[in-house]
Amino acid sequence: MAITWDTKITPIDITNNVASVQGTRTDSEDAENPRTYNVPRAVIDTPAQKLAVMDEIWAKHQAAMTEETVISNFVNALEVQANANLEARE
Repeated sequence: MAITWDTKITPIDITNNVASVQGTRTDSEDAENPRTYNVPRAVIDTPAQKLAVMDEIWAKHQAAMTEETVISNFVNALEVQANANLEARE
């Protein structure tokens, strides 16, 4: 499994170091479904500000993974219950 990130910076106001930042995560095991996270407007002048943008993208990724897990667990539990119910009728 290889994971790559591709970052795209779009300048908004170069004088004030403002840009839009987009991070796209691609997993080789699911390469057809990359995940993209956006910070639409960020000041990226100091090292701390640059790190804050990456922290925001990472937090969005973590939230998406958590949501995906919750949904998967919900669906799996219902499928197990449905299978058990239907198989008991056989």
